[in-house]
Amino acid sequence: MSRGQALIVDDSATARIMLSRLLEKANFASRGVASAEDALRELQTGEPPSVIFLDHLLPGMNGFEALRAIKRNPQTADIPVFMYTSQNAERYLEEARALGAEGVISKQTNRDQLMQCLEKAAAGHDSASMDLSSMAEDIHVVYHKGLEEQGVRRLTGRLSTLEVAYEDMHDELRKTRLDLKVQESENRLLIEQKLRHSRWIDGGLFMGLVLCTVLLWGQVDSVNQAAENVQSQALILTNVIGHILEMVNER
Repeated sequence: MSRGQALIVDDSATARIMLSRLLEKANFASRGVASAEDALRELQTGEPPSVIFLDHLLPGMNGFEALRAIKRNPQTADIPVFMYTSQNAERYLEEARALGAEGVISKQTNRDQLMQCLEKAAAGHDSASMDLSSMAEDIHVVYHKGLEEQGVRRLTGRLSTLEVAYEDMHDELRKTRLDLKVQESENRLLIEQKLRHSRWIDGGLFMGLVLCTVLLWGQVDSVNQAAENVQSQALILTNVIGHILEMVNER
């Protein structure tokens, strides 16, 4: 059973997938949107989430503006919000908390440590709810521990990003290959149809040529017969005229 529902607001599909998978491993359900405007619409029409992870840099309305709008709305003011940024998270912590955020999470934080604190936050509570204030404190502690391991933390985050990007690229490549196979099959079918059509046309032209040849041959034969008849009639007429002249001379 899901331990909670998270709303992820980030214009990066890779970042949404990474956090979603992290939450999924801790048995948290999640849904994602790509802009603050979409998030506000989702909060008005959809099921209220247990927690919101809000990117700082967004197209259109930025993360702080969205946070301010969420906290001003009585229907959403009590939903815990964590700023989720690829920038220096400590830089935004004071302002984010002043606007009502539970804390700030860096996208480069070690995902194993972050998952441990999520699981710890949910393990000690009833399955129908979760103590988000405890979860916020644990995440904040993990973040500061991550700052002490800056090099390893960044490397792990980069590797996680590359892993997700590779999987996305692999999925896109597989989809492209399937699309190419479908296109190749459609092209082959179209070529076969055109070849059959061409064969029918060639066959029709050949039959038409044969028919024209037969008709022409018949016409030539008829002309030859007519010429022979005319020649015969001319010969008969010549003979008749010759006999008439002989009779006239004898008299």
